[in-house]
Amino acid sequence: MPTDPERGAVAALRLTDPVQVGPHRLLGRLGGGGMGVVYLGDGPLGQVAVKIIRSELADNPSFRVRFQRELQACFRVRGRHTAKLLDFDITAEPPWLATEFLAAPTLGQHITRHGPLDEADQVRLAAGLADALVSIHAAGLIHRDLKPSNVMWTAAGPIVIDFGVAAVRDADQLTATGVLIGTPAWLAPEQVTAGEAAVASDVFAWGGLVGYGATGQPPYGEGPSDAVTYRIVHEEPRVDYARIAPSLRELVARSMARQPTDRPTAADLRAALADAAGLDAAGGDAAAGPGAVSSPGAASGSGAVSGPGAVSGPGAAAGGGVLMDASRPHDSARPAGSVPNRDVTLTVHAPTPPSGPPPTIPSPPTPAGSPTPAGTPPWNLSGLADAAAGERTSAGASAGGPKRRRRARLLGLGVAVVVLAAAAVTAVLLTRGDSGADGPTTFSYAATGPWRLVVTDRQSGNDVGCTLSPHGANPSGLTGSDTVYGERMFQVHQTGRIELAVTPSTTGCQLSALAGGGDATLPFTVQQTGDSSAFHAPSAVEVQVKDFNGSESCEFVLRDLASGENVDFATATKDAPVVRLDPGGRSQVYLAASDCSVRIGAAG
Repeated sequence: MPTDPERGAVAALRLTDPVQVGPHRLLGRLGGGGMGVVYLGDGPLGQVAVKIIRSELADNPSFRVRFQRELQACFRVRGRHTAKLLDFDITAEPPWLATEFLAAPTLGQHITRHGPLDEADQVRLAAGLADALVSIHAAGLIHRDLKPSNVMWTAAGPIVIDFGVAAVRDADQLTATGVLIGTPAWLAPEQVTAGEAAVASDVFAWGGLVGYGATGQPPYGEGPSDAVTYRIVHEEPRVDYARIAPSLRELVARSMARQPTDRPTAADLRAALADAAGLDAAGGDAAAGPGAVSSPGAASGSGAVSGPGAVSGPGAAAGGGVLMDASRPHDSARPAGSVPNRDVTLTVHAPTPPSGPPPTIPSPPTPAGSPTPAGTPPWNLSGLADAAAGERTSAGASAGGPKRRRRARLLGLGVAVVVLAAAAVTAVLLTRGDSGADGPTTFSYAATGPWRLVVTDRQSGNDVGCTLSPHGANPSGLTGSDTVYGERMFQVHQTGRIELAVTPSTTGCQLSALAGGGDATLPFTVQQTGDSSAFHAPSAVEVQVKDFNGSESCEFVLRDLASGENVDFATATKDAPVVRLDPGGRSQVYLAASDCSVRIGAAG
């Protein structure tokens, strides 16, 4: 698979641009679109594409609802050939998201430079795109705009990006019909004639892209949009099948049938190509959740997304840069032995020094002596919202009262806080620090697997809480600090020798370690004070809010016990107090802390 050095220029930050978004330091501008501006960021997850949502959109309540639902669906897309949504904060002002930053040219750039693909690379393209579509459709999404600029051509095969015009199939009430969504040259006939898209529309685009890879030409030729859309409605695709690899010709022809119901599914395509491309025909990387589609016409609703933001969105990932550290957990689904293109270089133009301090979106400070290696997810002791510096200590805390709990931040890193479940305490060691009774205490625990940290604040009177922060040598990625009031439990997946500094001394703060994540039986109830015990969920679970505790809504994150990775998330409101979460086939999961008291049970 030939490649040439691809130099991706990153524009300098402007005077009005922020320099920090959450934990990500912004290096330059990658571009912009209807939804917002995309920046190159660097931080605990390595280099990422950070998109800051336009304020006029963020202020629109209906947009926030749609944005959140798309994020929820995009978070379920975990295929080997799809870009990863890594981090986001929908409660920030303005909201933002961070996606995988890929070091590769787009498929269009590659073919412009090298010409059409040979037969082996055609099969690689076809199989990778089919695999990506299976992952996208299993998450309840329709891509809607599959085209050469939304496919990155990497050494690991094609990677599909930009799910921004994807519409969650059960969110039709949030979208407008009759709006043409997508790029005309790559649309299926039903998208033009009825303004409707289904999973079969993505399959049609698959055929067009495979044909493009073989010939360098789009399926309906080039020219003005009106001329192209006329051909889509009245003519057959202009595909030179003689230039397509023999093993792909029939699949391409079937995928470009005019009737959606005559096309194969993405799963059919992947199964047909599995042997040739070395894929798992069963699709181990794309667990079919509740939104999985088994037939081409199963999602024929329009789901059209109109207005600003229809061009780029949650699933977007910028290309032409430096690939994130391949060791990060999010790459576990990549094919074994795959490596990024090493001939891709990046130019970052130095910004012009501003006359004054640039604006910034605050992020929490990292404790001294605890650097976070690039590509390693840090462990934030609370996983809670990164409030602005002036908000981190509430008036109540300053006066000696309990500190107000901050909103849970839906972040692909961290763990949160909870109600203590009964379990045996093991291997706890607390030693007083050298600074006296009011100084820090050291907590040490040797973890060989997932475990729970229980923090009990037994102070009375002027309760300043129990502040925890990493101390001494710790496993890679253990960073952050937080203050706990009352009693809370943290689910922790890091193993090895864990050392924490605890302030004040053990006379008021007690820490205990509980081996394992617990083993709760569905259904069970969780109060507002922390992570749930771990539980086995053979299928989807329902989370029913019993008490909003003064909040208008509550965000819920389902996490994998073994890795700490976010598996799914949803938001409950007073109008819709029951949400559904998909464990994605994980052995044991837990519900991260929220502001609400809930009941967790198996979905009916």
